[in-house]
Amino acid sequence: LGLALGFGMGGVGLDEPITRHTLLSHLAGLCIGFGIFLIPWWMRAVKGGEVKLAAAIGALAGFPFVIPAIFWSTVVGAIMGLWIHLM
Repeated sequence: LGLALGFGMGGVGLDEPITRHTLLSHLAGLCIGFGIFLIPWWMRAVKGGEVKLAAAIGALAGFPFVIPAIFWSTVVGAIMGLWIHLM
């Protein structure tokens, strides 16, 4: 579903660079988002929902957005976890 929505928003554009919103950009975002959380999933540090969510964010937003989105969501999650732990 994410690839279909991203494809509909960005079009095919296979002759453009990968940093624009093309089908290749959305496929690369899906693979990167999935791949970043695959190793922690194998180590049982995260559940399958985080892996699927990162892949969906990558498929919807594309390649250049997925890495900062995962980084900042991890930072915010760590801050929230510390806040809850200290309360």
